[in-house]
Amino acid sequence: MREIIRSIEHEYRRYKFGTLSQLSDADLGKRIVIRGESLAVHQALHRSLAHTSSHVGQIMLLGKTQRGAEWRSLSIPRSSREA
Repeated sequence: MREIIRSIEHEYRRYKFGTLSQLSDADLGKRIVIRGESLAVHQALHRSLAHTSSHVGQIMLLGKTQRGAEWRSLSIPRSSREA
């Protein structure tokens, strides 16, 4: 599991400090093509974020399924929420 986490962290750093750090404000309105679809760079970033967040949800579901009652919420536990 630690190897998977290290791999995810490595790719995140590469993406954040490599690709994203090279973008300027002017780049955000430029168009790129992803799988035959023309998108503005800012739209592609939103698409990437949505895609990544769905994978995070899948990973959380797997973790919750494997840990069962031992699962610890990654956010505020339901019993601690104030109405």
